[in-house]
Amino acid sequence: MKSYSKEKQSDFEVRGPRAYIRWDHTEETKTDFDGESTTQWVCEEIAVDKHISRYSLIETIIRTQYPDYGSEIAAINNGGEEYTVYQAFRERSKSIADGYIEYLFNKNNLVTQKVQIQ
Repeated sequence: MKSYSKEKQSDFEVRGPRAYIRWDHTEETKTDFDGESTTQWVCEEIAVDKHISRYSLIETIIRTQYPDYGSEIAAINNGGEEYTVYQAFRERSKSIADGYIEYLFNKNNLVTQKVQIQ
């Protein structure tokens, strides 16, 4: 799902039981009817349980481009450019998931270090 904001959002954010994972950040400038220009940030965003498994997270990210298993299989079977694009997005999904896992690990280590210091 597309997410719009006035400022660039972080790639990973945990709020309560949910994790917000964002990628493909782009800055867009829009001109309204009065000729006023405004800049906004656009990215892909998913909201998932913060304890989601790596496998489920990869699958959820892939579903943003291939909404069901049939469309994913079609891209694979069609071969050529569609297959190449699918494989690139699949690898990107793995990279995003690994980034989230690393984010959680680092965040948990910081919390542990703060608790040990106090």
